[in-house]
Amino acid sequence: MSVASNIHFATYPPMSSISSILVLGAGELGTYVLHSLAQHPLRSQTTTISVLLRESSINSNDESKAMRLVALRNLGITFTSGDLVQDSEDELSSTFRNFDVVICCTGYMAASGLQLKISRAVLSAGVPFYVPWQFGMDYEAIGRGYQQYMFDEQLNVRDLLRAQTGSNNTRWVALSTGLFSSVIFPPIGGLVDMEKRVVYGVGDWNRQFSTTTPEDIGKFTAELVLGPERDTLFAVNGPVYVAGDTVSYNDVAHIVEDVAGQSFTRRLLTLEETEHDMNTELTAARICRNVLARGRGALFQDTDLWTPSAGLKVSSLDDFAKRYLPAFFVNPV
Repeated sequence: MSVASNIHFATYPPMSSISSILVLGAGELGTYVLHSLAQHPLRSQTTTISVLLRESSINSNDESKAMRLVALRNLGITFTSGDLVQDSEDELSSTFRNFDVVICCTGYMAASGLQLKISRAVLSAGVPFYVPWQFGMDYEAIGRGYQQYMFDEQLNVRDLLRAQTGSNNTRWVALSTGLFSSVIFPPIGGLVDMEKRVVYGVGDWNRQFSTTTPEDIGKFTAELVLGPERDTLFAVNGPVYVAGDTVSYNDVAHIVEDVAGQSFTRRLLTLEETEHDMNTELTAARICRNVLARGRGALFQDTDLWTPSAGLKVSSLDDFAKRYLPAFFVNPV
């Protein structure tokens, strides 16, 4: 196993086996996490995997939702009824108390305060192991005072988890993955505008950033929870860094043009331009460009990365684009 040399580990006795896992949310990331957990080679036959869904979703008559639920059931995944927004902390705590591991996969652009609410409920329930919504960039490197409230809340969650005292604390890992590869392309369009055929860069076309596909984030998460290095990783009680690929803005442009078979306009933005864009309209794409323009928290050094001993096969951004982008040329946004 390769783990960053600058990570400091707490001292704990060996972990017991995991018998129950709860995933919060079944969106893009949650679905990949559920699939990777269910299919993990070290998953015990006695390990139950459940996903928290609203009762209305579990009993939905919508055909597409029903098909997704059937697919999850076929993987041996069960459903736990709950509402992260409407349920009180006490109600969530009562739900979480039945599980050894809670993995939060609902966080992107979530309501302000939700991640703190979930984390307080996890601690109140005495959940042994917790993977909070910390996926993405290095929020501590980005720092506080950012215009998008979620970034400060990520740090508030870490402060809450680090403030635990006692011998039976909840162990936790913030899985830092770099920029989600899907954020780069439509429909979010952080760096690629398919409609206008524009690729954005910030500062310098050769500046690099780390990125991981949502599918691979699911694999890393499952390996974190069920893999042989779990004891070591959950003793970190802090961030663990992974990355599927490291690319420059120039690489992004070449990849998109190669898949499209046509040239794109390249627009290099300044920090000031991204600040102006965010002040004009706060969108996920503009937040992405502004964070990248600040030049902090987006690039992980190889020496800092956790490389699972299982040797996970992960996708490069080029691999991902070749699978993901063609649909947008058939049906442009």
